Amino acid sequence: MVTFNEETYQSFIDDVLENRQKKCFGFFLAKSDSPEYIHSYVFMKKDKRGEYDFENIDNYYKTHQTAGFLADFQELIELEKYIRSNNLIKVGVFHSHMRHPAIFDLIDLKLHPTDELWHLIIAIKNIERPIIRIFTTNKNEITEKEFMVLRGE
Repeated sequence: MVTFNEETYQSFIDDVLENRQKKCFGFFLAKSDSPEYIHSYVFMKKDKRGEYDFENIDNYYKTHQTAGFLADFQELIELEKYIRSNNLIKVGVFHSHMRHPAIFDLIDLKLHPTDELWHLIIAIKNIERPIIRIFTTNKNEITEKEFMVLRGE
């Protein structure tokens, strides 16, 4: 089970809502000795979407310029350096859905980096009630994963 402390969980939601005019994506990190407890999260700031041909996947990407994302390689290298120097590990990835529910669809499966990481989707169509769901993948099988928020931690 994925476990957030209340402060990290609320801070994550607030940061996504603050940046809701664009697609948000990034990684969740944990201490290497306690991977089930979320230590922090990192937003990827440089979107290289234009370098991937999303439009050939589906017409949806032609009409919605904020759909799809591709992390910057140099930014990923800097993240790896940070992770190693702080005894952290990547445990999950996340992205926001600006118009759709928090569903993990075939394009998410196709672009998901590895079965080793879970995938959180935060739907922010209704900013008063963002919806968060977490999924795992295993050889193209998608399963919803439970999470909890520790209040007052």
